[in-house]
Amino acid sequence: MNRPVLWQFTASHYNEKARWALDWKGVAHVRRSLLPGPHALKIRRMTGQTAVPVLVLDGRAIHDSTRIIEALEQAYPDPPLYPREPAERRRALDLEEFFDVELGPMCGDWRSTSCCHIPTRWSRCSARRAAPRHAPRGAGLFPCCARR
Repeated sequence: MNRPVLWQFTASHYNEKARWALDWKGVAHVRRSLLPGPHALKIRRMTGQTAVPVLVLDGRAIHDSTRIIEALEQAYPDPPLYPREPAERRRALDLEEFFDVELGPMCGDWRSTSCCHIPTRWSRCSARRAAPRHAPRGAGLFPCCARR
């Protein structure tokens, strides 16, 4: 069996959620970091959409951190990420949904505004561990980060 491959942005709370799940379960995997923008073509070919994270597990591309965790729970049941008791599991899933829907977008907003006052910070965060040929172009992808 091949190691799972996580396609990700390094600076993203949804991607961090998938990384934590893989680490918690002790799943040996490969991480492939992408630059926002140029990532879209590759991810669209894999999944038909452009959002990351995407986990390739047993040859199947799974997008969305919640769906990734669900697949990990099935493939690697121990240690569990969610409670086994149905009522407690439902509560945990409801909390996860709340944080993803209500707080998740605010994290992205905060990251964008906190990084934009230093012109190259966001591009450096995004380019870290990305393919070297893409790194120099990172700053051009984020006009909000340009000096005024």
